Amino acid sequence: MGGLNMPVCFKSVSKFFAQEKIIEDFSITFPEHGCICLLGPPGIGKTSLLNLISSILNPDSGEITGLDNKKISYLFQEDRLFMNKTA
Repeated sequence: MGGLNMPVCFKSVSKFFAQEKIIEDFSITFPEHGCICLLGPPGIGKTSLLNLISSILNPDSGEITGLDNKKISYLFQEDRLFMNKTA
């Protein structure tokens, strides 16, 4: 079955940077349609979660399913413009 009509599922996903736990044993199912809001204090792993969903990062353990054939986009928190370009 293709990934076009599947929710995105995190199954026991963990992500570490050096020895710091950013996301540990995290499981959630995001519905195929609708809006999701990520709230939390700085450093809790919101951006890391988005980077995992968009495959910018890979999990250190666990499994992420439902991303096949999906286009993922989001805006970064910090500026990502080239210094020699203007908007």
